[in-house]
Amino acid sequence: MKPAADLINAPAVDSALNVPSKFPKRRWAPVFLIALGLFIFAGSATAPPALLDDADSTHAEVAREMAGTGDWVSLQMDGIRYYEKAPLLYWMIALSFRLFGVTEFSARIPMVLSALLAILAVWALASRMFGDREGFYSGVVFATCVGPFLFTRILIPDLLITALLCWSIYFLVRGLDSPERRPASYLGIFAASALAFLTKSMIGAVFPALIILIFLVITRRLGEIRRMRLITGCLIFLAIVVPWHLLAAMRNEHFLWFHFINEQVYRYLGLRYPKDYDTVPLPVFYALHLLWLFPWTFCLPAAFRYIPRKLAGFSREESMTLLLIVWVLIIVGFFSLSTRQEYYTLPAIPALAVLCGRVLSDLERGLKSRYITGAYSAMAFLGLCAGVITLLVVKATSGVVINGDISSTLTRNEQYYALSLGHIFDLTPESFAALRTPLIGAGSALLIGTVLALLLYLRGRRLWSALALASMMAAVFFCSHEAMKVFEPYLSSKPIAMTVAGVMKPDNMLFINGEYESGSTLSFYTGQPLFMLGGRTANLEFGSYLKGAPRRFFDDEGFRELWRGTGRVFIVSDDSKLGELRQILEPSPSFVLYASGGKTLLSNAQ
Repeated sequence: MKPAADLINAPAVDSALNVPSKFPKRRWAPVFLIALGLFIFAGSATAPPALLDDADSTHAEVAREMAGTGDWVSLQMDGIRYYEKAPLLYWMIALSFRLFGVTEFSARIPMVLSALLAILAVWALASRMFGDREGFYSGVVFATCVGPFLFTRILIPDLLITALLCWSIYFLVRGLDSPERRPASYLGIFAASALAFLTKSMIGAVFPALIILIFLVITRRLGEIRRMRLITGCLIFLAIVVPWHLLAAMRNEHFLWFHFINEQVYRYLGLRYPKDYDTVPLPVFYALHLLWLFPWTFCLPAAFRYIPRKLAGFSREESMTLLLIVWVLIIVGFFSLSTRQEYYTLPAIPALAVLCGRVLSDLERGLKSRYITGAYSAMAFLGLCAGVITLLVVKATSGVVINGDISSTLTRNEQYYALSLGHIFDLTPESFAALRTPLIGAGSALLIGTVLALLLYLRGRRLWSALALASMMAAVFFCSHEAMKVFEPYLSSKPIAMTVAGVMKPDNMLFINGEYESGSTLSFYTGQPLFMLGGRTANLEFGSYLKGAPRRFFDDEGFRELWRGTGRVFIVSDDSKLGELRQILEPSPSFVLYASGGKTLLSNAQ
């Protein structure tokens, strides 16, 4: 078998035509990709909808309290210690709050930076693996597919860990490239993995370690481990990871058990306490990957041609393809055996994007494929269907008048709310009347983009065809962002919070009728602690029992006593629970101060 250095340094060969590639280095590629990323991700952050209740605002609230208290070690949510997550994303958001103020825009800046970091990582990795052309296309694919955009609409760390995992694989390939006896590039694996560990704990180290080890076993290069400077690398990893974990363990009782055993091991096994999550059925979980990669999903079947047909003597391109396949299988397989949310396999999208980038690159080089022609035709047909459906929906809702906001047209299906996309099940035909404008924009973009892409492809303008699809997705993302604003009153308590903030005094108390996550934007926008009537579940349950935890939860009797007292009390309740709440308050009076998004604000004084 040829030495790794010989394989790496071999002349680039066109995988489609089997001739040397003459594609020039395009130094403008990263500039274009950064501009594309800024247009899509930063463009949304400059005029964001309100932070949403649940994960979006709970994570922002942790960072807000961190920035306010100056405690960068012990994470807190509503004043209660919060052990669930690693701190890197919260540090980034808290620093953004310190620099730019506590706003929705500053909360989302770290998500924009994570997206740009991931796009550049995909470009750098694909360029290193296969060439400049592949790097450009892979970056375009990642920047414009559905998954990364969809899961930067909420403040979760998954895109950041996706970027860091991709950079760790980049440093692996760069180390394999190097003719040095002990390449310094390998140390980047340990640094990137350590930052990933500080982003989402154990999987930040487990994923790159498993991917690299299995890849080296399959390609029979286990000897490469001797070149990886393991001792120095482990010291770098520990120097980055240990300080925060050590300080957090010293300052917070039961931290190590909850953070590692309960939150990591027990969650994987479906035994976590408290159980406040659901799991996506496996068929749906697998099928959603086709959506996360849309519109580039059509490239995946064409990428099967790159899979090696033998189990030994791999060429460089074959070994790089195996690395991508191992990457995807490790992450998807890992979560196939555990509890899982829709976005858990987002770290596998860069590998799929690189495979799609190779296909697009080969198409530009002249690869002819009846399948690809059929795929472009099928997308154009889908675009036509989207246009027709848009017209039908607009016509059907033209006479529909909505009294109030969109919440009046929605149903509530709380059994799905443990899933990140659970509110999709609340949609009704009438709700599309409130979404007419973004729906017309998205439908028009899909129609024009897919048809234009097909025409350009048939004329041999492969690059412009791909850019037509990318532009289409940028337009669809803009319309999706505008649709989120329509849903704001339903998914966020900001309007109520701003009403409370205008009249609330420091000695007043603000309650939510239920669990904290159902109205978490209230504490973020008012800057005041939030108290709960019942609702001792989810993120705050464990911390509420720790020594020194502030009292945030009240039963019916305790709340009734406060309501009848001399201090002013506010409570926000879902409208479906108002009748039960009024029974608790009787015979004391209650005054409606505001109603929005299916929620009502009551007070014991006018």
